Amino acid sequence: MQDVNDDEFAKGMGEAFEVLAQSRPTAVNLFWAIDRMKSVMNNAQGSVREIANILLEEAHDIKREDIEINRAMGKNGAELLNDGARVLTHCNAGALATAGHVLGRPLKQVRRFMLLQMRPARFYKVHALPLGRWCKRIFQLL
Repeated sequence: MQDVNDDEFAKGMGEAFEVLAQSRPTAVNLFWAIDRMKSVMNNAQGSVREIANILLEEAHDIKREDIEINRAMGKNGAELLNDGARVLTHCNAGALATAGHVLGRPLKQVRRFMLLQMRPARFYKVHALPLGRWCKRIFQLL
């Protein structure tokens, strides 16, 4: 895309943003990131190559910020839990919901901080299950 003219670049990026938006229609963070990238692109000045590099830098900034934010949420979340706590999360999208860092999502970070502090806790993750299986899983956790 860096070897095209300004109009082709803008059209190609617009199409890429649309494909990304359609890939996960309920992903609030994804739409926020797309809007942020669009704003950077619309306000950037320079050649297509320079704008592409600006966008790449912005993407790296978003990833770094996301990891920092998730770690902070994990640290704060761990402070709220008592030793021996049981935490249930439903349908956690994991790396798809964050910048893709293996320990990126907040629940993983809570677990990480609990382990680092040698504090016992149990974490359960359930996915979309038929009602009967979901009820059975909840009963098992009680």
